[in-house]
Amino acid sequence: MRNGRPDSGVALWDKSHNGESMGPTSSSVSGHPIAVKCLLSGMLLLAALKLWLIGGVEIIGMEFDAQSYLVMAQHWYWDQLWMYVRPPIFPLYVAVVHEFGIPLRLANEAIYLAASASIALALLNLCYPRWAVLALFALLAFLPSSIAILSLATPEVITAPLTLLMTAEIVRTLTGDGRRLWVHATWLALISALLWYARPETILVFGGLAVAPMLTLGAGVFRIMPLRQVMPLSAALIGLPAAAIAILGLVIAIMNGRHFGRFFSGDDLHAPAFVRAYALLQAIDVGAAVRYVPVSHDQLTKAEAVSPAFREIAPFFRSERGEYYKKVSLQYAGVENEFAGGWWIFVFREAVAQAGYHSVAETDAFYTRLANEIEAARDTGQISLRWSPSSFVDPKYEVWFPHVAASFARVMTHLDPSRPPPLTVEPKLAPEITQIFNVMANRRAALADTGPRQNIQRLEIFLKPVRWLYNWTLAAVLSIGLILLIAGGWQNLSLPILGLLGVSFVMIAGRVAIFTLVDASSFPILESYRYLFPATAALPVLVMAVGALYFSKPWGA
Repeated sequence: MRNGRPDSGVALWDKSHNGESMGPTSSSVSGHPIAVKCLLSGMLLLAALKLWLIGGVEIIGMEFDAQSYLVMAQHWYWDQLWMYVRPPIFPLYVAVVHEFGIPLRLANEAIYLAASASIALALLNLCYPRWAVLALFALLAFLPSSIAILSLATPEVITAPLTLLMTAEIVRTLTGDGRRLWVHATWLALISALLWYARPETILVFGGLAVAPMLTLGAGVFRIMPLRQVMPLSAALIGLPAAAIAILGLVIAIMNGRHFGRFFSGDDLHAPAFVRAYALLQAIDVGAAVRYVPVSHDQLTKAEAVSPAFREIAPFFRSERGEYYKKVSLQYAGVENEFAGGWWIFVFREAVAQAGYHSVAETDAFYTRLANEIEAARDTGQISLRWSPSSFVDPKYEVWFPHVAASFARVMTHLDPSRPPPLTVEPKLAPEITQIFNVMANRRAALADTGPRQNIQRLEIFLKPVRWLYNWTLAAVLSIGLILLIAGGWQNLSLPILGLLGVSFVMIAGRVAIFTLVDASSFPILESYRYLFPATAALPVLVMAVGALYFSKPWGA
């Protein structure tokens, strides 16, 4: 035993068995004042360069999703009803930025750069060298896809930074002791709660938060770490975030109950009555099935035959508005005379509203009645239902499962940092939609359309070599890192480093898995660049954590 660690040299934990801190010393974290100033100055210069490059870029106005988020922000989420279909954190973020008069594009960039700096500086807590910190910040700051994604008014512009911040605070909690541990655990709790209610993929937040406690408990089971340290650290890593998520959920549920009449922390599309009706409609067995179509024309016909409630909304599907959704489904999903999965949810909800059901109480009662009638028809033998484990996974597995491999390949190409979405010019929008973007995103008048061409050209000239070099750089760092890892870098592994690697991997692999499933079964992920942005941002973190491990100091040295 040396300094409370096994003599093997594998630093699997940062605490000695006598309770003394085994974390990095003050010199390893802060270092010589001149060196620290050089590191921080380098990061500030890189951040200034990024801000100069995106100076001519503005938020891009788009219909559907982006427009709906700005409408929610315009009404502070709870002062409206129709758009109660999304989690509240991003609309509230836009509303706050708008109130301060800050251009949304600059706010997005500032938060992303701050999160990038936080996760980069967290490497110092793991005894990584300063050049690795600066390199990681540069890789994140100039991530090619960040240019286009941060120009959108969609939740990914905050879920990616929140994911980086959550990872950084997990590292700091694992390497903290005493008061510092609980300070960072509190920050971790707050960030985790915001991330939980920013997008529906809460399973990813749970997966990311579970990695470090599982490693900690494993260290206790195998006696690498004393149990008296395992329990409080596990409580800090999972207990405080769980409490924060519950408290924020309670606040959201109270606000939803007060304004919408439903005491529920989820959005309208995840309410129990809606989920049940949706699941039963798509489970109606009609034999032949169509990929990307959760509820086909034949299923609609059967539902209309057995459910008086469904007959009330059936005319909408044959209306001019219904035909519009069919055209959109044909254009984007390639399905003819059907409603594709990406739009069926909104078709269904709009049909119910068109039938005269508007309040939450009215819609919940309608969905419950519809579901009861379909189940009654099944019980009397009028229809048969397929088994459906989840309302948002198409139970017709034989139709979509053979496409999983192709969907995985397509999603992985969109994860590729060197192939980001292009800097798009804003499409022609209705004047009232353009006005919403101009006002709520605080768009600068001179840049609201295409921006000064010289600024965008300057950015495009810079991005060309960056896009070409980016993957080569990541591949080189990872390859060299894996070789050096085998050559001896494994001796520098510690539980906090394993936590960093584990969280980053889970956030990447989990998001790829979810959107592979969506692309195979529900609708083509046309915008998977933005859906995958949090995973794309985690990729440089994972690569640098492996690539520079050999050059880090053994834990506690």
